[in-house]
Amino acid sequence: MARNLKPAAELGMTTIWVPTAAAWSKPDAGDQSHIHYTAPDLTAFLAALPA
Repeated sequence: MARNLKPAAELGMTTIWVPTAAAWSKPDAGDQSHIHYTAPDLTAFLAALPA
């Protein structure tokens, strides 16, 4: 859930939101600065990271 990334971002962690079609997976309206990356396809996102 996008809102669950906020505490991690506040601790200095880089966050990756993996959205789904589920209604609870939608981001909350307003400030989304705690979401650093969005990865609808986590496997592809991770594969694209430099080695």
